[in-house]
This record gives sequence, C-alpha cells and structure tokens, in this order.
Amino acid sequence: MRRAVESSPDAMAVLSAMTDQHGTVVDFRFDVYNTAAAGLIGHSADEVIGRTVTELFPDAAKHLVELWRQTLELGEPRLEEVETAAGRRWLRQSLVPMGDALLVSSHDISDRKRVEAELEHRAFHDPLTDLPNRVLATQRISESLVRTARTGRHTAVLFVDLDRFKSVNDTLGHAAGDLLLQALANRLRHSVRGQDTVARLSGDEFVVCLDDVTGESDAVLVVEKLAVNLRKPFAIGDRKVVLTGSIGMALSTDGVDADTLISRADAAAYEAKRRGRNRYAIFDEAIRQRVVQELTVEQELRTGIALGELRLHFQPTLDLSKGTVTGVEALVRWEHPERGLLGPAEFLGVAEHSGMMGDLGRWVRAAACGAMARMLHDHRTPEGLVMWVNVAAAELTASFCDDLVSALALADVPADRFGVELTETALASDIATTELVLDRLVSMGVHIAIDDFGAGSSSLAYLQRLRAEVMKVHPSFVHGLDHDSDDNSRGAAEIAAALLSFGQRLGMTVVAEGVESTEQLEALTALGCTAVTGNLVCPALDEGGILEQFEVLAQGRPA
Repeated sequence: MRRAVESSPDAMAVLSAMTDQHGTVVDFRFDVYNTAAAGLIGHSADEVIGRTVTELFPDAAKHLVELWRQTLELGEPRLEEVETAAGRRWLRQSLVPMGDALLVSSHDISDRKRVEAELEHRAFHDPLTDLPNRVLATQRISESLVRTARTGRHTAVLFVDLDRFKSVNDTLGHAAGDLLLQALANRLRHSVRGQDTVARLSGDEFVVCLDDVTGESDAVLVVEKLAVNLRKPFAIGDRKVVLTGSIGMALSTDGVDADTLISRADAAAYEAKRRGRNRYAIFDEAIRQRVVQELTVEQELRTGIALGELRLHFQPTLDLSKGTVTGVEALVRWEHPERGLLGPAEFLGVAEHSGMMGDLGRWVRAAACGAMARMLHDHRTPEGLVMWVNVAAAELTASFCDDLVSALALADVPADRFGVELTETALASDIATTELVLDRLVSMGVHIAIDDFGAGSSSLAYLQRLRAEVMKVHPSFVHGLDHDSDDNSRGAAEIAAALLSFGQRLGMTVVAEGVESTEQLEALTALGCTAVTGNLVCPALDEGGILEQFEVLAQGRPA
C-alpha cells in the first residue's frame, strides 16, 4: 500500500484514526504521504509523516476530522468536496476506509469553485452596480418576512423610481448615465443599515428591504433620509448632476409575501410620481383600491380590444384664414358594455402603466387609416385633409415606422395624408430614438406635430433637432384668454402670446387647443393665431358625424 500510494501521480495519503479513552475518533495521524500530495498541500513528507491533522491544519481540522470519522463509521467509500484555508483552497477528496485507517486521494478544484462562485454571483447580482437583482432581493425579503413574523416586528420595502432619468442619458450619454447609477447604488448602500438590502430591479428602479423595523414611523425615517441623500449632487466627470426620485413604501402585514410587498411598494411609488414626483407615498387602503380598480380596468381593456369595443371619434382643426378644415385628430373611446362610452382619461393611464400602449396604439393607427381611406372617397371631405393620431413615448420604438407603413399600405392611404402628434414627455423620453423615428417619418411624407406644447419643460431644447411642422398650444394657456380670467390666467395668456410668436418664428403652424368660448377665439385671432381646435369649433364626433360637419365647418367659423 505504501509503495502504491507513493508512486501514484495523484495526491494521496493514508491516515490512522486516533481515539480517546472512550474509543471516539478525535484526530487523524499521517502515516503515508506521497510526492503529489506534497506538491498540492505545500508540506513535505518529512513535515507531515507522524503528525496530526490538528497540528498541521488547525483551521480546517474540526471539519476534516468529523468528515473522516463519519466515513470510517459508515465503512463505505465517499467522494466529498472539502474547503480548506478559509475558502482559498477547495479539494475533491475520494475517501476509502481501511479498518481504522483512511485512504485519502485529493484533487485541487479551487479554480472550478471560483468560477462557480462567480457564476452564482452573476446570477443574483446586477452586473452594472453589483447590487442584488430582483431574484436575490425577493429571497432576502422572504427571509426577512419569516424572521419578523416570529418577532412581531415588520419588514418594509421601498421602491425607488428615478424621475426623468432618461433625460440624463440623452444629455450626458449612456456612459455617464451608467456612472451615475453606480454612484447612486453606492449612496443607497450607505443610507441604510448593514442588515438591510439594496437591489436594482431594472434601468432606473431600485428596491430597498428594511429588515426588522418597529413600524411605519421607523421606516419613514429611512425614506426621508434616502430622499435627502438622493437629492445631493453627484459629480460625474466635471458635471454636477442632481437626481430626484419617487419613492413608494409598503409595510409587511400578516400573510403577505415578497412579491406582493414589492408590488405594493411599486404602486405607492407610482402614486408618488402621479402626485408630482420628487416625493414619497405610503401604500394604504386608497392606493390598494386604486390598484384593484386599475387591474380590473386593465383586464377589461384587454378583453375590450380583443372584442372590438374601441371606437374612434374625430375632432377637426379649423384654419380661420382660409375657412377650411385642415385636419382631424383621431381620439380613442371605449364602448364599455356596462359603463357606456368612456373617454381616454378613463383608461389610457392604465394602458400606459400596464404596458398596453403598443397594442392600443397599433389599433388606433390601423383604425384611423381605415377611416381616412373612407373619408378620401367621400365628397364632403376637405381637400388636403390630414388624419392626426397621438403617439405615446412607449410606442417610439424601432418598429414603429414599419408598423405605420403596413397600416397605411393596407388601407391604401398616402403617407402625406397622415400625421403623428407627440407630447413633450414623449419627445424627452429618448431623444436619440425619437430623432431617428421622426427623420424616417418625415422622409416618408408623414406630418409631425408637438402636442400640448408648454405643459412640459424640455421641448425648447429639442425643437431645432426635431422636424415638427405643427405646434399645438396646451389648452391651459388658451383658457386664460377669457375676459373674466384671474391674474394667474392672464399670465397664462401672456405665455400663449409668446408661444404663438415663438412657433411662428420657427416657421411652424401654431394650433390653439381647447377653444371653448368666443372670447378665446377673438383673442387668438387678435394675436394672429389662425388654426384652432376645441369644442367651440366642433366637439369630437364619430365618423358619420364628422363627415356631416365638414360642410358646416367649411364656412370658416364654428357651427
């Protein structure tokens, strides 16, 4: 046996069991130790033979002695992976009991273990920030819920959604955006306790698990600290960047699981964003009811789209100087089987939040193309009429133009009889993609308009980069033109005049939206605005109704 072991190319040793007065194995002594083992472990045979495992490897001795003792008692060969030297060395050991001795054959698997550990780390961590990902965050929250259920305390989950982070990527570039996310991750880590978990769920969404809190007031202190730390400037190169975030908080209740707690915190963050961003909201019964209601609307809307319950109404734009209708805006309605005809305010927000805008937008464009095709064959339709549709930020993807080309071709509608309206929010969401999409649309002949201009804060920076030909002024400024307006409304009227002048200087057609009174119409005419839309001109009508109104509107004044 000694000759066989010593001549083996594998690292091998024979160890004798050492027992106490009760016959219990308490240690092992090296009796045979070959050259390959010396090369693997780093001790020569002279240093090892006759000495015990406890003497040579005190850090790993307890585990090794117990493992080898169990092998002797079992009396069967075993294959085990053994950690030595505090994780710096892993060995795969083949253990063969021989009476009161043990034959151990060892292979170094440290490199494989390091690769496995790296792969496991990658599977549970975000590659950019090295924070736990959703999988690990859910696991940590679940573990916290088990602990706090035993102690009668709570787990709190915070959902942090950065405000307008895409504008940072658009302005500074994606490399700077990545650096900012890394700096933010580090700041979030240092804003919570050691037992808490900070995780990154997606691009600009983070989750914080607060473990073992006494209640809501305890968690709110952390939320407020996070909000303050979030607003402190970040140094990215030679730039100072200030971030804000909408934070939602949910506190554990009896029987709640990790996924539900994350969803509640997400709903609270959405509520904070809806209230104006840069604030926090706590999940409560009112938010719960809204979530349940929105989920119901979402499910019914999906069914409604499939069953053909959506309708289009059309609102015209009147050119006062020419006395003609130049375009109609397609406005989606939902013929709900129980609630009747619903306006977009009842369901568009739900569609956007639930990721349904793509399906909804495709339906609207296809239906608008079909309606336009029929209008083109009706003698009442004004010459040169353009069909306008609204496009949400989520729809501006690389496939948008291809989808529109297919819809136009299927309906046999020329591209120059179609226009898309984008809000300032859509323009600012991803300016690089927006430019590419708009450039292709313009090359096709499709018209571009900026909708609700003045309601946002970013379009002025982008107007010269985009190719919009129409500016639609937000109704809030038009409403300030009434004679009985208060001081704030009169200020809005001054802004309306400035926006009209600004748009005209850029060579754009300026359309005043939401005209409701003759006073507003007269004031707009005095300011030099010649294109108007609103209920005074004509309310939104179905296809048959708008065709009937074309002849009346051709007189150049509201009906």
